[in-house]
Amino acid sequence: MTTHDVRKFAESLNLKMGSRARHLCVLLGAGSSLAAGLPAMMALEKSVTEGLEGDQRRQFEAASAVAESGLEATLTRIRRIAAVAKGIDTIDGMTGEAASLLDKAICELIVKALSKPEANAEHAERFAAWAGRASHKAPIEVFTTNYDLLLESGLEERGVPYFDGFVGVIDGRFRADMVEAAPGADAWLPDFIVRLWKLHGSVNWHWTKDGREIRRGHCEGAQALPAAVYPSEAKYTESRRMPFLALQDRFRRAIGEPETLLLVAGYSFGDEHLNEIIFDAGQQHPRTEIDILCYADLIPEVVDRAKSLPNLQLVGDRRAVIAGVEGVWAAPSDTDALPEDLWRDGRFTLGDFACLATFLARATISDEDPTDQLRAVLRPLFGDDDA
Repeated sequence: MTTHDVRKFAESLNLKMGSRARHLCVLLGAGSSLAAGLPAMMALEKSVTEGLEGDQRRQFEAASAVAESGLEATLTRIRRIAAVAKGIDTIDGMTGEAASLLDKAICELIVKALSKPEANAEHAERFAAWAGRASHKAPIEVFTTNYDLLLESGLEERGVPYFDGFVGVIDGRFRADMVEAAPGADAWLPDFIVRLWKLHGSVNWHWTKDGREIRRGHCEGAQALPAAVYPSEAKYTESRRMPFLALQDRFRRAIGEPETLLLVAGYSFGDEHLNEIIFDAGQQHPRTEIDILCYADLIPEVVDRAKSLPNLQLVGDRRAVIAGVEGVWAAPSDTDALPEDLWRDGRFTLGDFACLATFLARATISDEDPTDQLRAVLRPLFGDDDA
């Protein structure tokens, strides 16, 4: 069976990230928060179930049994019921009003579960250290499906300036024009400011009382308002100024830019909207490179895609699909010389966010243009004029 070289892959990734000409994008899923001690989706769903009482718990379990796809699918179903069940009509034993109250109760429990002060932000800080010192021609864009504030904490602890789409500290308002701005536009921010895009909302987002707008912050009375976490299907179509849709569009445009490298970690490909954007970018933009790092084995739904798209690499702890070829990792002959964030106990470990953050923190950054680097290599072979 084909084998892949751990050291060569790591060196190649480091070289790609080190080029200043690259447009670097990162997509982080629940695995990055799990590394900090926060609950994964199944544990979060269990926490929500145990936190609900009486009729609300029964209603949640009934909706969950119908949805069959986890907490986010259940939350989407409950929001559908809130939208269509009027008056005395009931669905899953809930009126529209009861569904709205259950939605709010669920969001409160999610916020509580993800706001643990004992969460270990060390890995997020290492990631922030890399993002803060990276010097590229385009800003680093970090996309995440996580609701928690680990990335914000890491960036602020390291003093890294970032923009999350909102302007204002006490009661921040979403600025779609600044999210959608292109280089040179009046609303464009300097490139050294890291872009942090929270695709599924955040524990510090909340709906206004009239339900027409999402704000970010801890303004007075915000705790009594529904948290804006996870966009139901309706939220995708309500308004282009809605953060969820604007940020999803930003993701699509970002990874469609030439010379983009998208690094995916901790993401299980459970969001069809995002999956479509990723696969379309790999298909339609051959100069976009996508490296997907899996914590353990390869994601079955992505293997065939990786085999047919050479610019999409799928990397697991035991095997990988690189340049369209599936193979296993060859055990390095000098394992003692490899850092543990690359190889440990016979496994490739870069899919662990803790290891990835360490790898990134010590990554090299080149000030040279790739063309100049190529000329330097060719000059001894062909002479100055031909190079």
